[in-house]
Amino acid sequence: MRQGKSAEAFQLLFSPAYETDKRIYAEGIQRSTLAIQERIQANIDSFRQTLLLATTLAVVGLLTLIPVWLVVLKVLQNYLRDRQQAHQLLEATVLERTQELAEANAEVRALNQRLQSENSRLSTELDIARQLQQMILPNASELQHLPDLDIACSMVSATEVGGDYYDVIRVADRVFVSIGDVTGHGLESGVMAIMAQTAIQTLLHTQITDPVDLHRILNQVLYGNIQRMQSDKSMTLAVLDYCSGKFSLSGQHESILVMRHNGELEEIDTIDLGFPLALEADITPFVAVAETVLHSGDAILLYTDGIPEAENPAKEHYGVPRLREILSINHLRSASEILEAIMADLMQFVDRQTILDDCTLVVIKKQ
Repeated sequence: MRQGKSAEAFQLLFSPAYETDKRIYAEGIQRSTLAIQERIQANIDSFRQTLLLATTLAVVGLLTLIPVWLVVLKVLQNYLRDRQQAHQLLEATVLERTQELAEANAEVRALNQRLQSENSRLSTELDIARQLQQMILPNASELQHLPDLDIACSMVSATEVGGDYYDVIRVADRVFVSIGDVTGHGLESGVMAIMAQTAIQTLLHTQITDPVDLHRILNQVLYGNIQRMQSDKSMTLAVLDYCSGKFSLSGQHESILVMRHNGELEEIDTIDLGFPLALEADITPFVAVAETVLHSGDAILLYTDGIPEAENPAKEHYGVPRLREILSINHLRSASEILEAIMADLMQFVDRQTILDDCTLVVIKKQ
């Protein structure tokens, strides 16, 4: 059985049909192989083209980006260079300003030292002027031996040297009471007040007691000195001449209060009795005299503007009406008691406020 099958297979293997089929099959395989090779070659060619294109694009892109990066790099380098230069300039400027500030600070310190020295010197001068003002005021013993007059005086100095002035001068049987106020504050004002005191003392003790002559000569002296000083200071001045119960009043100053023993109050306006001293070379046409009689118990009140213009913490002025009121309440008391009552009321009114102007008060009581 097996031998029969083998012989049949052998015949089939060498048969013409098989040879033909084998040839056809071989040709098919060959064609398939060629087709596959062609497909592979096509894919390889396509990949090469794609790779070439990608490489070309990459090269083109790189060549395009290089100038941009070069520009960016250049800008960055310029920025860093400019920043370094700016930093160096800033450091140099800071150093220069620091040196300038150090020099300015040194100048300020030197100026402060000079100012402190000058202030110390000026303070010493003002203290001397203030002391001189106080030294030439009438003392208590002078006021105790006056004919039928009880006189009390007070001057409260402000923080600065002022130009307040008062004096009580006895010449034979006459008593001269003067009060004045120089404009402004400071050394010039204090010096002018001292000049006035000295000149008035000299004139009265050389028997120049006529009101017109007294004010005329005094004005000439002060006017000449103020011109020498190249100053613009001036001075109000009232002079009261008392003798045997009568007094005459001359010169322009604050109003004069006369409290009669019966409680009646008189106020004498001095605006038409003179002219501020040292403003004009000649004030003779302006000098006039007012006269009145004093009876026992009558009181006269002389003051400078520092009293009515004194301010309390509410910036209110003490005022002349309040001064009249305190005088009216206390007019039956002694001159010193009247003065103490007015000054106590003034200090209570002012409270903690700084006194900006000298406060001068003279009380005259007819015994």
